[in-house]
Amino acid sequence: MHIGCGIVVVALLPLLPWAVGSPWLRWPLLYVLGAAAGAIYTLSLVACGERFRGVALVSASSLVGASWSAASFGGPLVAGALMKTVGHDAVVGVLLCAALAFLVAAWWERRRITLRVAS
Repeated sequence: MHIGCGIVVVALLPLLPWAVGSPWLRWPLLYVLGAAAGAIYTLSLVACGERFRGVALVSASSLVGASWSAASFGGPLVAGALMKTVGHDAVVGVLLCAALAFLVAAWWERRRITLRVAS
């Protein structure tokens, strides 16, 4: 489910500049994108609960929250600077890079777990 949400975000983000001009496409697209992106955060907390207990759980969930907050602070700064130099679609590019980074990290973790189980 976690990777599926990342795939939905990566698949739908490139459609955003095209859909902005059409309210009947814009709002459903933004609804699905927001749900999928928000689910990534929620499912990250669920994954922490599945893997950690006690103090480690508090630390892991704090790290998820701190990294989400840092990205929420830094992302708009980067996107705003790029919008001034590259254009308005830089926001989509920044979000797409973040979603792709998430998918790479999820793939890397899944690969590492698979290798550990196989050996």
